[in-house]
Amino acid sequence: MDSDDLISVDEISHLQSLSKEDLVGRIVELTREKKELWKKLDTNSVAEQQSDRTNACNLDCKPSVENNSWNDLDDGMNKKAGEGSGRTKKQKSFDFTRYHRRHIAIKMAYLGWDFHGFASQESTENTIESHFFAALSKACLIENRADCNYSRCGRTDKGVSAFSQVVSLDVRSNLTEGLGLITSGDHEKVQKRIGM
Repeated sequence: MDSDDLISVDEISHLQSLSKEDLVGRIVELTREKKELWKKLDTNSVAEQQSDRTNACNLDCKPSVENNSWNDLDDGMNKKAGEGSGRTKKQKSFDFTRYHRRHIAIKMAYLGWDFHGFASQESTENTIESHFFAALSKACLIENRADCNYSRCGRTDKGVSAFSQVVSLDVRSNLTEGLGLITSGDHEKVQKRIGM
């Protein structure tokens, strides 16, 4: 516990002086406040996830960074012409219709000590699967989880590591032929991109 989490002696003596009905009323009030806070967290989380889905993949596939510009994180060596002039370019969203997809299997290993298991959970974002999908989205390999035909072989509990976990999913591919290829619905854009 942090020192901020500790209850002062005055607060303890005040709680001890309350009647049973007063304590029940206080519990009901705190439960109501907790539910309101969870609702706020859920609405903020949903809003952030929606903005992350629309902003996660741009032409450079760079993450949106709050409170810092991408240049602040860079060492200054990778500046493009026109940067630093005060004008900001609007990032275009990544066009997945320009690419085919490929169904692949990924064999992964992870140390789960600091995570809440493998499978995504509503109560926390600190799972292996959540971080895995965040990385796939950041790299513009998937548009969203619902459309990637995702399947996993199993899951682990909180704090458990795995050394041969297998998942399968559809990812963006530059290849135009081969096993597992799922052709894009927009053939013109694909042919234009590959120069045909």
